[in-house]
Amino acid sequence: MTTDKSSLVNDVVKKVTSGYTLEADFVNDMKTQLVEVLAPYYIYNAPPGGKTKRKKSDKPRKTSAYNQFVKTQMATDEVKALPQKARMGHIGKLWKALDNAGKKPYQDMADELNAANEAAGATPAPAVAQAAGGDT
Repeated sequence: MTTDKSSLVNDVVKKVTSGYTLEADFVNDMKTQLVEVLAPYYIYNAPPGGKTKRKKSDKPRKTSAYNQFVKTQMATDEVKALPQKARMGHIGKLWKALDNAGKKPYQDMADELNAANEAAGATPAPAVAQAAGGDT
């Protein structure tokens, strides 16, 4: 039996209806009901070749200069005064307005953090550990 949804439904209908003379409407209704019954299976158990959820890695993701810039800007009074929905747009405009020399300190912070994470193995970044209630 194949794992393709329509093929699976057709295979089941053929096996159930073999040896019987049934009206086409009844067979179509049976197919519709089978699809409804099988839908949860296909939502939670994707067939091979289908899209599946990516497993989260134990390693923290590398941070970027922009990530460091956002963390810094979110702590400023200027950004805190903005409405929640306007904050990221404002920070994005500030980032685009920076030249390479202005972005350099944030790139250096990101490089240091990434190097520290690589040296420590798969431990979370200090800022993440503090936000989660860690002692670092």
